[in-house]
Amino acid sequence: MLVRYLIDEAGADPNISNDSLQNALLLSAKRNQLNVVDLLFTKEVDINAQDKNGCNALHIASSHGFLEMAETILLHRAKQPRAAFEIDSEDALTLTALMKASINDHIDIVKLLLRFGANPRKKNKRGESALALACMQENVSICERLLVARADVNEMD
Repeated sequence: MLVRYLIDEAGADPNISNDSLQNALLLSAKRNQLNVVDLLFTKEVDINAQDKNGCNALHIASSHGFLEMAETILLHRAKQPRAAFEIDSEDALTLTALMKASINDHIDIVKLLLRFGANPRKKNKRGESALALACMQENVSICERLLVARADVNEMD
């Protein structure tokens, strides 16, 4: 694999960003290249890297509906200290990965994010939660799932 050669033999740094502030992880997530992402995680790539829009790899995978990519990122995150990666981190528009999946009608990613602890009550700068955003897009199945998740969170309070 070319990426392995570039890192191992040529000494390329996977954390160096291009002009759009995208490192190898962000570019691989955008292209849904699971094998490259798996390799990058063994090379200590920065899981918190953000592009010029404040999007991390989880934001990208959630927006595009890349379920396996999102799961790979979350499983890697689970192996890291809690402070290493915030599942509810916001992009420049204050949208979380859950909000992006909700807007784009990716129910399986919504379920995955909730299973890994995404907060369904978190709001963006306009005061909109993932539920409100899903309702605006008329994503009924996501609205139903988020209502259940919000009720579950209320029970725990």
